[in-house]
Amino acid sequence: MKPKLNNQQTLFMILFKIIIQLYTWITLPLYFIIQQPWNHRRRNENNRLRIHRHESDKSDMTDIYIRNDSGVYDHPIFEQSTLTKMFQETIRINRHDQPCLGYRKILEEIPDEKSGGGKVRKYRLSSSYKWLTYMDVDKITNNLAQGLMANGVQKSDRILIFAETRVEWMICFQSILRIGSPIVTVYANMGIEGLKHGIEETNVHTIITSLNCVPMLMKTLNQSQQNSVKQVIYMDGDVGKKIIENNQQQSYPDANIDDPLVIMYTSGTTGTPKAATITQRQFCASIRALYTIVRNVAHSGPLHTYVSYLPMAHIMELTLEIFFTLFGVRLGYATPFTLIDSATGLAKGQKSDLQSLKPTIMTSVPLVLERILKQIDEKLRNTSTISQMAIEYLIDYKAHWTSRGYQSPLITYLISSKIREKFGGNLRVMICGGAALDPIVESRIRAALDVILMPGYGATETTGAAFCMDFHGLDYGFVGAPMGDVYFRLRDWNEGGYSVRDKPNPRGEILIGGDLIVIEYFRNSPLTSETFQTDQNGIRWFQTGDIGELYPNGYLKIIDRRKDLIKLQNGEYISLGKVEAALKRSQYVENICVYGHIMSDDLVALITPERNSLKQLAKDLNKSDDMNIQDLCNDKDIERTVYEDITKMAIQSLLGRKEIPRRIRLVPDVWSNETGVLTAALKMKRRVVEKMYRQQLADLYSNHDNNNIDANNNVAK
Repeated sequence: MKPKLNNQQTLFMILFKIIIQLYTWITLPLYFIIQQPWNHRRRNENNRLRIHRHESDKSDMTDIYIRNDSGVYDHPIFEQSTLTKMFQETIRINRHDQPCLGYRKILEEIPDEKSGGGKVRKYRLSSSYKWLTYMDVDKITNNLAQGLMANGVQKSDRILIFAETRVEWMICFQSILRIGSPIVTVYANMGIEGLKHGIEETNVHTIITSLNCVPMLMKTLNQSQQNSVKQVIYMDGDVGKKIIENNQQQSYPDANIDDPLVIMYTSGTTGTPKAATITQRQFCASIRALYTIVRNVAHSGPLHTYVSYLPMAHIMELTLEIFFTLFGVRLGYATPFTLIDSATGLAKGQKSDLQSLKPTIMTSVPLVLERILKQIDEKLRNTSTISQMAIEYLIDYKAHWTSRGYQSPLITYLISSKIREKFGGNLRVMICGGAALDPIVESRIRAALDVILMPGYGATETTGAAFCMDFHGLDYGFVGAPMGDVYFRLRDWNEGGYSVRDKPNPRGEILIGGDLIVIEYFRNSPLTSETFQTDQNGIRWFQTGDIGELYPNGYLKIIDRRKDLIKLQNGEYISLGKVEAALKRSQYVENICVYGHIMSDDLVALITPERNSLKQLAKDLNKSDDMNIQDLCNDKDIERTVYEDITKMAIQSLLGRKEIPRRIRLVPDVWSNETGVLTAALKMKRRVVEKMYRQQLADLYSNHDNNNIDANNNVAK
């Protein structure tokens, strides 16, 4: 919400904008000559695609496209045919004393009282990162692999890694890779039933876990009567010590390009958990695909530092860590609880992980970027009204000119560099995936932090990203072009009204093909046959269920999702994801679930509020200081103001009248992956929310025009 200005402040802002515009037009010729924006625009507008094959006999599909610079793999890593050999090659070509994997030692764990009577852990950490060199990693990895083999692990045995993101996760991954055993990954937020299902379905032989995950694992094993687990190994122990002492060495099995490497349970939001079987071939294809986008980073790896904090059981994080390790980039491990200065796990006086590590590359998901932007806005609200308005104007000003190929060095120096200090000061590249990124969030993050922000698009089924914006991309709201050796096409979706013959741009369901498509859903032939197809030329295709629009420069925009489409009683189709993305722009919205009943022609919404903004709103409305979060959510004045704000966001986003929720309910609960409401990629589990708030949804429809509606008839049981 923009602050209200008095007459003097309004006059100041008018004069301020006039001065900025005068400065712009006076200096524009100089910037035009020095920065040569036409070159940036030309690179941005060049078509990145070529037609791989015409499909004139299929009127409901586009031709098959591929990136026009695919096939340029000028690095020694690509002389190797398997991921196993690639890791051996990176040990050879990188300096043995070169830092590889880093972590902070926990010096003390402090229980801290939390409002509400609960406790939260706070940590005292080492001020600097401790680094393992490439030689250290090679030795530790070999010792662990030999230790596992001495404990009876064979190539055919499946090993579950069940732990939070940490340096030992990557070491275990590389160790098991040497043996050739398939690695099973399961998200902790799948719950005991999900973990039990994964252990039993894959017949896990060995489990490697951390002490933090032991309680849940033990409960699961106690409830499981059909598991094949022979041993549980703790990351915090000394696996391989016996091998070091006795100097025993066994030869490793030969690796094959089609060996199953990972059986990864997806972060899917509905139904029985499904696992994708990913072979060495798919991981190698994913490495090649990434290389076409960040080739310059790959050739200057030792100059970069990557911060790892997202779940390694998620395909995006795992593939990026593998890629950066192979090309000499330092990996520093962090946790969401100690990542930034305001993180809940930092004891008083402790530096955040970002301040200590000072990364140059960071991966994020849209929800995290939205939170970062809201934190920036919150800090601005703590300044004077004039300062807030001026800085917001300058950030929007920078975003505007950035999209036209210009840089704004003065704003970068005065504003962006100060904000970037919160991220360690060296951040240059942010990669974003996991869900659709709001163009406004994208433009403001790029401007505020002065970083290259690269949204991407992919899935577990595509072994990570299949599309990504490149370094030269200027446009907002796109996921880029297909990456190296990735095939793609669009197909009509008549029910949603999308066609490859639409003007000005073709639209339809996104189909992705190539070697990076996983071979199957583990032990689920019906779903495999339904989701994947192999054409007459041997290209394997994944039907994503997402709707895209293809632009002339080869960039793809995600515009809809089949599973998010609902049909209201009046016959109108509504994209829930599109509505939610628009309403999340409100400063009062932390997360939102829009819901439509099949017997109604209205939408309603459940909102988890952004708590600091809600408290400030209560203060502005002269509410009592004693109100807790439950009281704030139940207050009708607060609810009315929040509703007015999301309605304003809807209008600004050009939503139709029927796309705007008629009623809302503020809920005090925290939606997170720990509470089971969000996936590990921080995407909402829609059916879980609908089931959890079944009564509240029914109440939103009761005593209105549709007071005979029972939400239970339309909510997942």
